[in-house]
Amino acid sequence: MATTNNPYDAAASALAANFNTIDVNVINGNVTSGEAQTPITAMAKSLATGLANGKHRINLGNAQRGPQYFVEVLSEKLRQAGIGIKQTQIKGTDPKNLNLLFTHYNSRSLDQVIAAMLEYSNNFIANQLYLMLGANKFSGPATFEKSKQMLEEFIDINFHWQQYAVYDGAGLPRNNQLSAQHLAEVVRKFAPYRDLMPSQKEVIRAKSGTLNGVSCYAGYVFRQGKWLTFALLINQPVEYRFRERLAEELLTISF
Repeated sequence: MATTNNPYDAAASALAANFNTIDVNVINGNVTSGEAQTPITAMAKSLATGLANGKHRINLGNAQRGPQYFVEVLSEKLRQAGIGIKQTQIKGTDPKNLNLLFTHYNSRSLDQVIAAMLEYSNNFIANQLYLMLGANKFSGPATFEKSKQMLEEFIDINFHWQQYAVYDGAGLPRNNQLSAQHLAEVVRKFAPYRDLMPSQKEVIRAKSGTLNGVSCYAGYVFRQGKWLTFALLINQPVEYRFRERLAEELLTISF
């Protein structure tokens, strides 16, 4: 269950449309889609009930709604294409003897997916990748428990950390515990893929992280002809773009 209706709180699910979020326009109780490519659906209208006038993007509230919303969007898309379908939705387990009719492969490579995830701080993608890694190691179905075990084994082999805690792939739970030193070590390991990081003035490549009262920033600064790693964990409220300005200071200060 999502803790808020903010899009960054969207729950992960095996089947999803639009990252388990809806984009709507509300005018005096009338709800329309906020995206030309996405048809309005019954669930979207229901979840938008009570929202103030204006444009909103909110999450679906829980993972169970993900498949239902996907079916609603797909049904409307099929109708728009002139393909008739029945109204009935049936939930169940696939029979073991079903023949595979179609396999879909993402048109984007993994590095493109990760670059977009980092650029737009997409927590949904982060958690989907996290769940996939756990399922690949311990077989499906994917669970956060399997992924937590997978990550702990990876950390034991590659980092040898003693005191830390990671409970998801996006850094949202407040019981996650990593130090600035931990983040700096991760950044150093990530150096071959530095170009996937968001760019700040071409001489800083870094990823931000934000919770109420917590502001983080980790990545690379280019100075004296080479890329240096940094990690900032600020456990107090700070003014807007404080961490970005602090990263810029790293370009010139002596240390």
